[in-house]
Amino acid sequence: KENDGNNRTIDSIVAEEIYDELIKKGYKVFTHRKALALKEVSEYEPIIFAALMSSKVMLTIGSKADNFNSIWEKNEWSRFLSFMQENHNKYLIPCYFDMESYDMPDEFLAFDGVNLKLDFEDDLYKRIDGLFNRKREEPTPIKNVYVEPKTASLNNRLERIKVFLSEGDFSKADSLIEDLLNIDYKCAKAYYYKIFVNLRMKDEADFIYYNLHLDSDKNYYKALEYADDVYKIELKNLNKYIKDRIEDRKKQKAYDDLKKSLATFQYGRAMEIAKSIKGYRDVDNIVNNIKEECYQNGLDAKNKGQYEAAIKFFHEFLDYKDSQNLFIECRKERVKQAQTERLNILFSRMDVIIQKMDNKILTNHDKDDYSRCMTEASNLSIKNSGKKSLSYYQEKRHEVMTSKVILSDFEKEQKKRDRQERRHETFKVLKKIGLVLLVIAYLAFLIGPLTYYITRLDEKKVGIWCGIDFFTILGTIIIVAIIIKVREG
Repeated sequence: KENDGNNRTIDSIVAEEIYDELIKKGYKVFTHRKALALKEVSEYEPIIFAALMSSKVMLTIGSKADNFNSIWEKNEWSRFLSFMQENHNKYLIPCYFDMESYDMPDEFLAFDGVNLKLDFEDDLYKRIDGLFNRKREEPTPIKNVYVEPKTASLNNRLERIKVFLSEGDFSKADSLIEDLLNIDYKCAKAYYYKIFVNLRMKDEADFIYYNLHLDSDKNYYKALEYADDVYKIELKNLNKYIKDRIEDRKKQKAYDDLKKSLATFQYGRAMEIAKSIKGYRDVDNIVNNIKEECYQNGLDAKNKGQYEAAIKFFHEFLDYKDSQNLFIECRKERVKQAQTERLNILFSRMDVIIQKMDNKILTNHDKDDYSRCMTEASNLSIKNSGKKSLSYYQEKRHEVMTSKVILSDFEKEQKKRDRQERRHETFKVLKKIGLVLLVIAYLAFLIGPLTYYITRLDEKKVGIWCGIDFFTILGTIIIVAIIIKVREG
C-alpha cells in the first residue's frame, strides 16, 4: 500500500528497500511506485495485468491487516493467486513486520511468510535466488572469525575455496581442500571448510536455514583439535550462534503457531505449544491470558445457560481459580437442563394424545404411548417444566386409559390380516382331512372288493379285481408323476 491518506506508508518504504536490493542482484522487478510514476491512470490496468501474468514471484509486504486487505492490493494478490492455480511455476511470498503472521489474510496461511523485523531478509533473498536457480553472492564473513596466518599460497587457496563454496561447486572446493591438507595437514581452516563440502552448505546461513550445526560433521572436531586458542573460541562461538539462531527460528515458528491456535480458539493445542517454548517472548503472559480468557468465556456461557460450552471451557484448566467447582456445578446444571428438555418432549407427546382423546380419534397405540411417556417422565428427577407439571398428566392418565378408541389404519389392516390368517389355517386343516378321507376311500376301493371275493373263493372275480387294482395303481402313479412334473415346471 503506497499511501495512507496523505502520507506514504512504512510498507512502501520497506518495499522500496527490497526493490533496490533485488535490482542490484540483477532481477527484473515491478512495483507501482517505480513503474507507474509517469503513466496515465488509464494505462495502469494493462501494465499491472502484464506484470501479474509475466512475474514468477509476488512479494506482498505489509505492517497491518488493513493494508493487505485494501481494495487495490487485495485485487492484485487475489488475481495472482488465481494465476497460480493455472501456472504452478508462480510463487507468492508473504512478508510482514510490526504485526503477527496470523493477522495476514487467511489466503496466506498456506504459504511460509517472512518476518522482515527478525533479520530474515537474507532468507527472503535466498528463497528468491532458489526459485530462479541463481547463484548467491559471496556471503559477508562473520566478524572476528580468526584466520590462521598462512603463506600467500595457502591464503590464496583458502580464498578460492570460499569462492567455490559460495557458488555451490563442492567438487572443486573439496579438491582444493585436499591439496591444502597435503601441504599442511594441521590447517584448521581447511577442516572448517571441509564441513561445508560434506554437508553441501555454501555459507553459515545455510546451517540456519537447513537446521544443521557445525558439530554435525566430524571435521568440526578436527578443526578444533588443530586450531589455536583464539580460533578455537571463534569456532565454538560460531557453532553456538548457529544453534541459537536455529532454536530461535523454531521458537518463532512455534510462537506463530501459538498465535494461530489462539485465533481459532484451539486452547488445548495452544497450551501444548506454549509449554514447548516456555519463557520465550511473552509466552508466559499468553498462558495466563489463555487461562483467564477460558475462565471468563466459561463464566459468560454459564450465565447465559450454555452449560455445555461452559463445561468445555472450565475443563481446559481445572486447576485455575475455582474452575473445578464451576465445572462440577455446570455438569449438574446441564443434567437438569437435559432432563427438562426431555420432559418437555414427553409432555408435548402426551398433549397430542390428550388432544386426540378430546377429538375422539384416540387409538390403542396412543394409549400405549401415553403409558410409556408417563413411565419415563416419572423416572426423571425433574417433575415440572415451566408451566407444566407431571401431576397434571397423572390426573389425565385414567381418563385417557378409559376413553373409547377407534381403530387406526394399522390396527384395521392388522385385524384384516388376522382374519385372513385364520381362514387360511382352517382351509389347511380341511384340506388335510379331505386328503386323509380320499386316501381311505382309495384304499377301500383297492382292497375291499378283492378281500370280499377272496373270502368267497370266487377265483374269476379275484383275477378281475387284481387287474383292476393293478391298472388303478399304475394310473395313480402316472397322474402323481404328471402333477409333480407340472409343479416343478
